[in-house]
Amino acid sequence: MNKQIVAGITVLIIAVIGIAAFCLFKKETNYYGYTVKMVSGGKLVENRKEGLSMKVPNDWEPKPKSLSDSKYQIDFFSPEALSTAKPVSNVIEQGCKLTTLISPQKTNLKEIEDQNNSAESPTGESVKVKNEIIDISGKKGVKSITDYGSLIGSVITVDVPTDNKVYSFIMYQGTKSEEQCSKAFNDFLQTVSIK
Repeated sequence: MNKQIVAGITVLIIAVIGIAAFCLFKKETNYYGYTVKMVSGGKLVENRKEGLSMKVPNDWEPKPKSLSDSKYQIDFFSPEALSTAKPVSNVIEQGCKLTTLISPQKTNLKEIEDQNNSAESPTGESVKVKNEIIDISGKKGVKSITDYGSLIGSVITVDVPTDNKVYSFIMYQGTKSEEQCSKAFNDFLQTVSIK
């Protein structure tokens, strides 16, 4: 009889843990039209209205921003970046900051490349820009690696123009974390879906 009680309690504990885990992993949070929920292997981020979905690592923290009535962005910070990010700028000493932004704008790949090539460094250092055309979710986009110099480091941007908007994905890299962030960004791009 004692074994039956222990077995019953064990089953009950496992059931409670299972229900708690299910609720934890299915938790959704909404930010300005973006839904973030825990899924296997990361956080699924969706903006159903804009036809966008993507996945970021579990331990990256979302920080949404309203830029205007029709323009919102959501930033994701790696654990290292949370502790070193400057509140006003995009400069981080270590770790990664990923920004996603959807802008109501009509443009094309050539205009995006021209805009990237005219980048200026706020520190006065010379800026080096490398553009390439890539495929994201069956759509053409411009991937730009912009080196702003020793103080800021490099920033990787992917802009995907559609009929009336531009989907932008920007990776700000801590000067000590460029390899880690570049890999995380390339992994992230593999999860992006634009409908």
